[in-house]
Amino acid sequence: MAKTRVDPNGDVGSAQFATPRPELMGVCERMDGLGLRKFISEYPIGPDEQSGMRNEIPGALLCAPDPAALVLDAMDEFYKENSPQSGFERF
Repeated sequence: MAKTRVDPNGDVGSAQFATPRPELMGVCERMDGLGLRKFISEYPIGPDEQSGMRNEIPGALLCAPDPAALVLDAMDEFYKENSPQSGFERF
């Protein structure tokens, strides 16, 4: 597990992240969970592209007002689409 770095300016971990693409930052700033999931799933498949995206996502999530809620929203949409109908209502 990588250790988190703190810059002299107090910026936590910023040295570890690649600069995110503007469209990815926009998705995170708007708290668009569906857009984040689509961006990740439609990203080109290749070893170089995957490692690039893996380095961009943490920095982009820092742009979100509530990164944890954004990730949970993206996962929620994924599970709704890929789970069988259970007959239970959502709270």
